Amino acid sequence: FGVGAPMPATIETSEWRPPQGKRMEIMNVRPLLENSSASGTAQVTVQVGHRSLLNVGAPVTYTTTATANAEGESNVRVNNRYARVRLQLSGQWQRYHGVDVLVREAGDR
Repeated sequence: FGVGAPMPATIETSEWRPPQGKRMEIMNVRPLLENSSASGTAQVTVQVGHRSLLNVGAPVTYTTTATANAEGESNVRVNNRYARVRLQLSGQWQRYHGVDVLVREAGDR
């Protein structure tokens, strides 16, 4: 590993969908990160991109930027067929491990 302050980063997950083409409702996202020092803290913002069609060129809509609450979760509300997560990292972060997403099957409209 290099020496010095961590650089800001943008990380975006691949897109996923619920089984059998159903809709999903995303409730919150918890980024899984390690701080680079005991005294440092990472600043993380979360956006969820979503769309209803998988067609090439189908637009992806992103939620407004959310920050973490005391439990480290970013509260978002998305109801759609396909989704992805975008993280903006800054501050004293060292390792990114993934995201924990609270999602449930949504009803048809």
